[in-house]
Amino acid sequence: MPGGGRDPDEPASDAALRELREEIGMTSHGSVEPACDLEEEVDFKRDTCSLVIVRDVEYRPKRWSWEVEAVRDDPLDQLPPDLAAPARRWLEAVAARL
Repeated sequence: MPGGGRDPDEPASDAALRELREEIGMTSHGSVEPACDLEEEVDFKRDTCSLVIVRDVEYRPKRWSWEVEAVRDDPLDQLPPDLAAPARRWLEAVAARL
């Protein structure tokens, strides 16, 4: 779940792909989609409309930036106990779409 800056006019999908390239050396990916149904009412406590889901990400192992300690591929039901609280909330909010 990379995070980072986003230019004011930059679409969320472009920012997510840029961050994946910068932080983990993403080499290819599948579909990119919003994490919310844009027709749904936005829950501002769990603003999933600013998140995107990038499927089938491939990356170069051991080529991540200094900001990244490790890259993990964990099943949703086996997330690490020390996962950051915001990341856990975002994953819970979009789990039905994954």
